[in-house]
Amino acid sequence: MKSIVRFALFGAIGFGIGGITIGMGLSVSMVVAGIGFAAMGALGGASLGLALRRKVATLALLGAIGFSTGILAGLFIGGVIGGENLDIAMLLAFAVTGMIGGAALGLALRNWRKTIALALAGVLGFGIGMMILMFIPLEFCQGNKFVLMLNYIGIPGGASIGATLGYLEKGT
Repeated sequence: MKSIVRFALFGAIGFGIGGITIGMGLSVSMVVAGIGFAAMGALGGASLGLALRRKVATLALLGAIGFSTGILAGLFIGGVIGGENLDIAMLLAFAVTGMIGGAALGLALRNWRKTIALALAGVLGFGIGMMILMFIPLEFCQGNKFVLMLNYIGIPGGASIGATLGYLEKGT
């Protein structure tokens, strides 16, 4: 049980700090925000590598690739399916981002069971994070507060992926 909690904390911290990089990027431009997703994936992947005590660089690299690719695919899918409904579009965008990012992290472990489990954990965690963000009143989402608000996406997403990885590693 301790290892699951440790992995969840490492994931929450890495992806939570990474969420701040997205917010800082959004304050500049959408392109810089995209780089923020790569940074979030790299920080989250590296933190999970530290929890594993191995594959830090590989998880950071695949996290960066997975989450930057994931947001592009997520925004496309969210835009197509969600259309005019911004809440649905953003929920889908972050769920798809979590799925692709989680799967990319799983690829570093070279195990299909872990890859699928981390993809599902990414959908759940980042989807929940986006739902939390959707319930926060818009007046709290201005300026520096908005930068910090993106923690609400990264923290549950990272905790979900981290706890899942901790559970999967417990048996190996």
